[in-house]
Amino acid sequence: MDETLRYDNPNPILTANVLSRLWFCWLNPLFSQGYKGRLEEADMYNVCPSDSSKTTGEKLQAAWDKELHQPSPREKANFLRALYRAFGAYYMRLGLMVLCESLRLSNKSLSESSIGQIVNLMSNDVAKFDQAMMFPHYLWISPLICVVAVVYLWYKLGPAAMAALSLVMLLMPMHFLFGRLYSRHRQKTAVHTDKRMKVMSEIISGIRIIKLYCWEKPFGHLVEKLRRLEIRQLRRTRYVQACQMGPYYAASRISSFLFTLTYVLIGREDEIRPGTVFMVVGVFQTLCFTCGIVIPMAAQSLAEMLVVIKRIQASFQPGFSSYF
Repeated sequence: MDETLRYDNPNPILTANVLSRLWFCWLNPLFSQGYKGRLEEADMYNVCPSDSSKTTGEKLQAAWDKELHQPSPREKANFLRALYRAFGAYYMRLGLMVLCESLRLSNKSLSESSIGQIVNLMSNDVAKFDQAMMFPHYLWISPLICVVAVVYLWYKLGPAAMAALSLVMLLMPMHFLFGRLYSRHRQKTAVHTDKRMKVMSEIISGIRIIKLYCWEKPFGHLVEKLRRLEIRQLRRTRYVQACQMGPYYAASRISSFLFTLTYVLIGREDEIRPGTVFMVVGVFQTLCFTCGIVIPMAAQSLAEMLVVIKRIQASFQPGFSSYF
């Protein structure tokens, strides 16, 4: 890999102290220069050595080699396990790695792949990692928030809180069910996108022959048909996503109504005060947001990431040659 730098501008974060890193003061010279005039490419800092494609690629290569040489022949190589070993909780920088691997694919791999599939893998699939890595911490923070909210509501409302909490708890299995459906539809959408990208790559490669024989309309109809199938599957995916997210917007209102109705039915309507109502509504909104938005989005993002991992592993399986 060509590691020649066009401009040598060391990154100041390497020499910044703790306070400078904490308050991002090491960026002040760049901001000051941008305020005075237009920033040029030469003004940008070099990438930190720990973030360079060479360092991260070698880590992942070593982890994957370890997976390929498992002591037990029954245990298959797992790309997700290799990612975890190489990077842990850090963002998984796969863009440059996929590019390097695509440039060194074996003949067998090239026969099973296309430029369109590689571009789709790099542009759409790898980008899902950035989205998915925003949510893993919510998977362990959200249960703590739910426990604190439930204890607080029980302390303030007593048994009347269970009527509203039961609605929130009933939504949880539904969210995970729709999360699994979303993962399946997302995988089907990726298959349709790969087919369309493959055909488009072949059309662009043979555009002269197509123009020579006046095949524009037949190939145009073919692309239109593939795109229509892709949009149809994408629409189904968004329907599932809407069914997963939709109940949140009604759950907070319905839960507030249920707790008020329960108070009236058990004869404690005299204890309802404006301060209690505002407090309970705020807590229920937090609880519904956690259970109805954060947890489903975390599950959905992780499901997408697993689909991407399977696709990347499938593209690497025929030949994972050394690329550094």
